[in-house]
Amino acid sequence: MKTPITHLQRIQKPFTKLTLLLCTLSCWVQPAKAEGSRELVQNGGNRPFTEWRTDRTAGILRRTVLKVYVNKDEVINLGSSAVGVDKGDILLFKDGDNVDSTTPTLKCSTAVDKGILDTRAKEIAGPLPTTGGYTPCTYTAPASGVYQVVFYGTDGKTSTTDPTTANGVDYITNPLTTAAQKSAVSMWDITVRSSATSTSDIKGRVFTDYIALNMGANNRYLKSNIYILTDDGYRYSTDLSVGRGIDPYGFLFFANEKGLLAPNGQPLYHTGKKAGDSAMTPPLDGGVTIQAPKYPLFFNPPSNDAISGLNVSLIAREPFPASNFKFTGGVGGSGNQTPESVGGTFSFDAPQSGGFQIIIDADNDGNYNTASSDRILEGSAVGGSNTIIWDGKDGGGNVLPARPGNAPYNARITLKGGEYHFPLIDAESAADGFKIEMLNPPGPFSNGANQTTIYFDERDYKVSETDVTLGCSLAAGLPVCDGRGGVDSALGAHKFGTNTGNSTDYGDRKAIDTWIYFPSSAVLTPLIIIPPGTLTADKTVALVVDSDKSGGSTPLGSQVPTPGDILEYTVIVKNTTTTTQRDDVVLKDTIPVNTTYVPGTLHIDGTIKTDGTGDDQAEFASSETVFRLGTGANATTGGTLAANATSTIKFRVKVNDPLPNGVTKVSNQAVVSSNGIPNINSNDPGTPTADDPTVTKIAPRLRLVKRVTGIKKASSTAVTPVGGYNDLATDVNDDAAVSWTPNANTYLLGAIASEDIPTNPGAPAPQDEVEYTIYFLVDGGITARDVDICDFIPANQTYVDGTMELNLNGGTTSAIADTPGASGGFYPPTTTSFPDACSGTNNSRGASHFKVGNLNSNSYGYVRFRAKVN
Repeated sequence: MKTPITHLQRIQKPFTKLTLLLCTLSCWVQPAKAEGSRELVQNGGNRPFTEWRTDRTAGILRRTVLKVYVNKDEVINLGSSAVGVDKGDILLFKDGDNVDSTTPTLKCSTAVDKGILDTRAKEIAGPLPTTGGYTPCTYTAPASGVYQVVFYGTDGKTSTTDPTTANGVDYITNPLTTAAQKSAVSMWDITVRSSATSTSDIKGRVFTDYIALNMGANNRYLKSNIYILTDDGYRYSTDLSVGRGIDPYGFLFFANEKGLLAPNGQPLYHTGKKAGDSAMTPPLDGGVTIQAPKYPLFFNPPSNDAISGLNVSLIAREPFPASNFKFTGGVGGSGNQTPESVGGTFSFDAPQSGGFQIIIDADNDGNYNTASSDRILEGSAVGGSNTIIWDGKDGGGNVLPARPGNAPYNARITLKGGEYHFPLIDAESAADGFKIEMLNPPGPFSNGANQTTIYFDERDYKVSETDVTLGCSLAAGLPVCDGRGGVDSALGAHKFGTNTGNSTDYGDRKAIDTWIYFPSSAVLTPLIIIPPGTLTADKTVALVVDSDKSGGSTPLGSQVPTPGDILEYTVIVKNTTTTTQRDDVVLKDTIPVNTTYVPGTLHIDGTIKTDGTGDDQAEFASSETVFRLGTGANATTGGTLAANATSTIKFRVKVNDPLPNGVTKVSNQAVVSSNGIPNINSNDPGTPTADDPTVTKIAPRLRLVKRVTGIKKASSTAVTPVGGYNDLATDVNDDAAVSWTPNANTYLLGAIASEDIPTNPGAPAPQDEVEYTIYFLVDGGITARDVDICDFIPANQTYVDGTMELNLNGGTTSAIADTPGASGGFYPPTTTSFPDACSGTNNSRGASHFKVGNLNSNSYGYVRFRAKVN
């Protein structure tokens, strides 16, 4: 399944309690004869019934779609204990067919006396011509590939009724073969052979995405062994036959990659719980969900033909190690240094997607484990760059202190291959645990684990501000609560509950997660904790005045400044210690190069200060602003900043106009100091780099002025120019003071409104053509690159073909072809996707688009086109 679980339903019978097992499993070991229900009971215990129902558990239909891989001309032999009884049947479909609506390729109920599997002896023997076997329903594959097989119980396609069983009956040796099977089948068989006459079974071909089973009642024990094949070639065995087995009722087996998911989609790496809800309807407590089935389950070790047919590698792929693993300190830190309790960010590059584990060696003993105070950070990485936030605490939840002499701690990262999770959902007990084994590790384990090492975590935790109390204790049948360091499952592990038939045992209403993986080689990085009592200075910048109005109606916060605009800097100074005051706190900030201080803009904590010296807590002198902060600050000395206190300063600068050629940014950094603390550089909180300057990008200024420059009357063959300089009062771009070449009052000719048009030619009438000219100028010292100019044709007008023109720097005017190309073109009204430069109101009349290209500062020109009045 690819969708998140949205519902978890409990199946109930009178005086019994359902336990739901969503078990992501895996295996490869003991050989078995043929393929089918015999594998599910080969280790003893009690018989599970294979379901085909119309109700759901965990949002998943309670029905088993089995699959089989065959080569061309091989024979699929099919049998079931429900065939020939009421509505029992076997259906075979091609891969990809909808098993609800597609006509089956084979329907065994139409084959007389075939596919009837009605004794335990026949289940063991398999299909004829094997001695003692059953008469199979058969299909010869015309081509290699996967086929789907559906087993209907005696109730047929639509049923929600449990099998009718009795306590004390051994349904393994005395399988149910009557109509009492209801929505399930007691026995089923899918055997692949090379021909109809062969008695040699080809094993490892049958699998399923998930299997829905039913024990018929509680206090019946499952001891099956299931095998998993993963996308990257790992093979696992999950053996539930340790000791007495596990005690579920109706349940699902499936395999996934991440187990339980936190609300952010990352693996939870904990057991989940749903208090007060016997159906365990997702989400669980804290917004936790369960990842859907992902990997195929086999009933025998999968054959190489099946593995290759599923496009999976025959060899498990060893995970490559992480690269560029480093730690960056948080607020008040620098590089890989961070103050106590602040934490920071780990970053790394992953060559492949998958799980990761970072362990901070908090006790500095060179061992990376959970037996001490070491901190473990785990999650799912993407192929490429990853960042992980650390809160500054050790594995016990305590603040990691500075080491003597600021000596570093080490952190270790391993990436995970073959990570698979096995949630047991609402399974009351597994007092003897179970065994999970990786059958084909690609090499030695770098973390000291082995092929049967599993992981789990039954400790209480908090997620989404919700405290989740699991109640792990020895009395609850759990000898181990914290299995994050790995527990060997060779003799059974992750034990819980008492196996006494207690319907409220430890596993009740829990999703008990177990996982296993193969680690990459380890990579280390150092991190340094610095003592408390330092200052930080976070510096931000905002555009507050769009001096040339080049941003139009766009909000200031969404604009990029241009030359001549005014910027406001804000610096928040904080004493990060929670116990110690800082005295004589002073911040100094040199005015950025290529800007000019705006007089009268010094502020401390919202109060304006004078620019002069000797009269208050701030001044501007010699291109530098100085702020004395804190309680008791005066005209000569900084004041006291209490523990955890802040002080905020502001000042403004104007970007020089024009800027020197090539200048496209303004950079600024303040310095704060106090008694006992040397100069500390300000930090831009909007970047991941610590203690970095605050950099502002300055955009090129492109001025645009639009005018009506001519009228072609319907009765005329020529365009009559419309001249005259008209200054729009609300637009600074057409002012005479702007450095247009030639001057604005001799270059920016044309009408703004109809009253600006002289009587000859007069205002345009229907069928007249209007000539529009858009003048452009780049100034301010910055080259404008890839300039595109686009203008939607006005309402009630129609573009005149062949009238698009471009003039640059007073040179020869160039015609622009109407067909869109390298120089632009006309986009007709039927266009569904206009160029990005076409903004504003689309009047459904099309648009003229001009690709002007790169324009150096002081470049000017115009674009032009005509439109006819309708």
